[in-house]
Amino acid sequence: MYIKQVIIQGFRSYRDETIIEPFSPRYNIIVGRNGCGKSNFFFAIQFVLSDEFSNLSADGRYNLMHEGINSRALNAYVEIIFDNSDSRIMIDKPEVAVRRQISGKKDNYFLDRKVVNKTDIINMLEGAGFSRSNPYYIVKQGKITQMAIAPDANRLQLLREVAGTKVYDEKKQESEAILTETEDRRKKIADLLKAIEERLLSLETEKEELKQYQKWDRSKRGLECAICMAECEDAKKRIDEIVARMNGATQKIEQLENDRLSVTELVQQTMDSITELKQRLQTQQIERETLIVDNKDNFQRKAQIELELQDLQGETEHRDVKRDELKKELAKYDKLLTESEQQLAKIIPDYDILRHEEEQKTAQRDLAEEKRKELFAKRGRGNQFNSKEDRDKWIRSELKSLTKAIHDKREQMQRLKTELEDETIKSHEIEEQLRQIGDNGSEQRTHMDSVNTRVRDLRQKKSDIAAQKTDLARKETHLHMQVSQTRDELRKCQDQLRSVMNKGASSGADGLQRLLRQFADENRNQDIINGYHGTLIENIECDPAFYTAVEVIAGNRLNYHIVDSDIIATRLVKEFNTARQRGEIHFLPLNVLEVQNNNLSNINGASPLIDQLQWIPKAERAVRHVFNRIMLCEDFNSATRTARQYDVDCVTLDGDQVQRRGALTGGYIDKKISRLELQQTIQKLHTKLNKYEQEYEKLRSEIMNIDNEHNNIMTELQREDMKSKKNWDNYEQMKTDGKYLQTELHRITTHRPAKERQFNALNATIEQFCAKEESLRSELGSDLVSQLSIDEQHTIDKLNDTIEQITQDLKEIIKKRVELEGTKTRLEHQISNNYRKNCDRITTDLERMHVENVRETIEELEREYATLSEKLNEHEKQTDVIDRIINNLDRELKSKQKELEQAKNSDKDVDERINEEKRNTDKYEVKLRNAQNKLDESTKRQNDIGVPPDGLDKYKDIPTKQLQRDLDRAIIELKKYAHVNKKALDQFLQFSDERDKLTNRKGEIDEAHRHIVDLIESLDNKRFETIQFTFKQVSLYFTEVFKRLVPEGSAHLVIKKGDNEDYDSEQVASQSQGQQMSVDEFTGVGIKVSFSGRTNEMRDMQQLSGGQKSLVALALIFSIQKCDPAPFYLFDEIDQALDPQYRHAVADMINELSQKAQFIITTFGPDLLKYGDKFYGITYRNKVSQIRSVTRDEALEFVEDNDAQNQTAPIVIPPS
Repeated sequence: MYIKQVIIQGFRSYRDETIIEPFSPRYNIIVGRNGCGKSNFFFAIQFVLSDEFSNLSADGRYNLMHEGINSRALNAYVEIIFDNSDSRIMIDKPEVAVRRQISGKKDNYFLDRKVVNKTDIINMLEGAGFSRSNPYYIVKQGKITQMAIAPDANRLQLLREVAGTKVYDEKKQESEAILTETEDRRKKIADLLKAIEERLLSLETEKEELKQYQKWDRSKRGLECAICMAECEDAKKRIDEIVARMNGATQKIEQLENDRLSVTELVQQTMDSITELKQRLQTQQIERETLIVDNKDNFQRKAQIELELQDLQGETEHRDVKRDELKKELAKYDKLLTESEQQLAKIIPDYDILRHEEEQKTAQRDLAEEKRKELFAKRGRGNQFNSKEDRDKWIRSELKSLTKAIHDKREQMQRLKTELEDETIKSHEIEEQLRQIGDNGSEQRTHMDSVNTRVRDLRQKKSDIAAQKTDLARKETHLHMQVSQTRDELRKCQDQLRSVMNKGASSGADGLQRLLRQFADENRNQDIINGYHGTLIENIECDPAFYTAVEVIAGNRLNYHIVDSDIIATRLVKEFNTARQRGEIHFLPLNVLEVQNNNLSNINGASPLIDQLQWIPKAERAVRHVFNRIMLCEDFNSATRTARQYDVDCVTLDGDQVQRRGALTGGYIDKKISRLELQQTIQKLHTKLNKYEQEYEKLRSEIMNIDNEHNNIMTELQREDMKSKKNWDNYEQMKTDGKYLQTELHRITTHRPAKERQFNALNATIEQFCAKEESLRSELGSDLVSQLSIDEQHTIDKLNDTIEQITQDLKEIIKKRVELEGTKTRLEHQISNNYRKNCDRITTDLERMHVENVRETIEELEREYATLSEKLNEHEKQTDVIDRIINNLDRELKSKQKELEQAKNSDKDVDERINEEKRNTDKYEVKLRNAQNKLDESTKRQNDIGVPPDGLDKYKDIPTKQLQRDLDRAIIELKKYAHVNKKALDQFLQFSDERDKLTNRKGEIDEAHRHIVDLIESLDNKRFETIQFTFKQVSLYFTEVFKRLVPEGSAHLVIKKGDNEDYDSEQVASQSQGQQMSVDEFTGVGIKVSFSGRTNEMRDMQQLSGGQKSLVALALIFSIQKCDPAPFYLFDEIDQALDPQYRHAVADMINELSQKAQFIITTFGPDLLKYGDKFYGITYRNKVSQIRSVTRDEALEFVEDNDAQNQTAPIVIPPS
């Protein structure tokens, strides 16, 4: 845990929101000039964490807020963000933000943006190891100097704070105050005992006169009691007579009530039967209307199918005729195509032979002409050139041109040869592709047939599912009507129950149910939902004969809501009010209900009412709370007797109550309207509704499944249709590809002869060039002549004869070739442009007819037509059955309505007879009330008088008049003792009892006094042990820290007792074992220091220099911090008064301590900067402080500049 970040706004010199860059968890240094706001930064942290700024007044708060040039800040806050990655703070968050915000009127603390009180913040920090008893986690500016010059007594007080003896001191003060109070009580009790003894002596003399007075008083009371008893006996006899008459009338009324209940039950049963008959009649009528609507739709569809079948059958006949015509036409063209192909196959070989002979003859003729031409050219070169050299030069040039031409022709011939070879390969590939296309076409046709079959099956399945959907829709309509009717009945019963309930309770129950449904919908407050068990009336059941008794006893508590605990009830009330629900709600929290023991068994004429109840186990405590110790009695008399004898509340079947405290409640109760009966009806309707809703949901689920299946089939059907279309497109594409390949193959075959002729022509040209080249080479170097030789002339003659002969032969060959070529061209044109195209066209039409097969559609329509016919016949039968049922129900309904009218008339007669008997009963009740009042008056007087100690037997046979005379004489005698203190004996006994009580109380107070004295002594011992332990720790750490800071020196602490007695930690321990010391005897804590290490040079603080005092004070602070470590420390210019030679040692120690805790330090010296992890600089401008992160070099430069400016510049103090 450490301070990760501090945010300040409006606090002292920090006007604007200052968000300080996160601190290092180890060593942080803040630099700045004097007066720039460094101390205000430390004040900001103290403002949040320490007690220094507690209980601020309005002026105190205003003084802490920033006061600018023109205005003062309206509020200020400081927020400290702690790093909690080590979970030292008991909050499951990686960061914890603590903020304190003040204004002119408010002072608030926040924990992670939530308002808390200061105690929560203190407890949180102390739980993380942040001790308030150690105030030295923040060392403010000047604190070192203050401690250095502090007297020994102040250091002792500091030791007390670190040891935490404040708790012991407070407890001791409380104990001493209690001890003083106890001593005062002891003194008061002694005074009271003395006064009581004096009063007891005076009461002894008054007891004798009191005895005579009591004698006549007993006689008077006995006579009065005997007279009252006689009057009671007379009243009881009269009451018995009246009650006997009332019982006769009551029995007659009960008989009439039973008759009325029977009639009412009969009326209700008849009404229920009528309602059921109406519902059944309505259901059958709706079913009949549904069938009529379905039949209408089915008739329309059937007529539509008939029309479609007529159209499709006519179209099918037309298609069959057209298909036969196309097949005949296809056979004709197939025959012509076959004949033409056979003729063409016979012509092509002869044509190829003639073409080959033509090419050979042409090549021979061209070669002979070239040789002849060359011989003529040779003869002409004799006249063309003047010398042999000119000729040879020209020949060489010509040879060079010939060589190049031969090379070019050979390259051209090689390219042509390559093209011919490629076309040969390509033609083979095309033939293979055509073969594959043929095979794939057959497969594609098979696949198309299977897809069409699948489409047909899917359409049939779609028709079947559509029929199922129609049946389920009819069932859904019927079931939905039953659900609606049941809901209407349930709503009617609930309205009746609300009408007999308290309006506020009814509204409250409705609001509470809405609230619980809201919780369930929003999936919250699940514990409230689980802890709520409904109202009391929803959790109990009983026989209808006990409805009245149960409702009278429970009253409005029937509508109380049962919950597990009062916490759930409180939360429900809070949520109820938050939601602004209307009405009132009452709860029976099971955890706080009192349940009386029900150890009553059946009594003659009575039994426990709770034995007649059944309840849900969770509600048992609530049921017993309401109905325990309630007895169900046969009549009013037995209820009165049972209530008095067994001290229980009683109730009769008619609802008359007798409470154990004497109250009687009765009267007419209308049994026609029973809340329990309505609740039972509501529960039955709920069960019925749940059953119907479950069936409806199941049916809806089935319909949804059918719909999904229908949608899936439609989707699959669309997919199969698309697949069929795609297959047809693929098939068409394959045919198109095949035609294209046929065209390409035809093109290759057609152009191949021309390329072969070109190849042969090139070959002949090359031979001519080679012959010319040979002739020129033979001529090269020979003599230049102007005439040919005889051989050459003879060769020319032969060549002329050969050329003439070849020309004659070529003419004959060309003539034959042209004739065959005309025939071949005609046949090829007929095959490709006439016969084959017509065959493809007819084949495509036939295939399309096959794909668009109308017979399948006809079969589907015929199946649907048959299904509709069957369904219409079935609906007609169902309609006949429903008509018969409707007629029967109508007759039965009229009969029930007549019975209902008769039952209502009987009920009216019974009501009139009951009212007459009740009027008689009212007269008897008036007489009974008068007799009862007389009896109650006499009984009350008898109870007031009480039974005399000597009994009433002696007055048993004395007449009432004689008793009255004796009573008058006793009254006269009592007047003689009117001055007697009638309470003397009671006062004597009272004072004696008071004396005994005070004596016992005095003994208790003496014992408490002794315990308090022991407690004070124990607190003194614990306080001494705590200070002794703390002094030992601080002294040990002080010696260790001082040795680190001044290696050649030594120091230790001593406790001062009196003026001249000093004790170190070991001496204090040895003195305490001998019980020779007390904390109150200590006068201070001294410091013994030697900077040279020699014992004889040990000095007190007053003998040290200023720098040495600061070092010793700093060592003491470090030792206190080691004794009670904090997670972070804040030092404000602790090195200000140190001598230069000790600053380095202090810096080393802080660096070492920063390994286990965070340090935030301000300094003016460079010594503390060398170990810092992060550095911050504070600037002050226009009365506003700013803080930012700087580097080590910037911090050093800042310190050096500050030292230079402090020597020349005045100090500016920021406003507080």
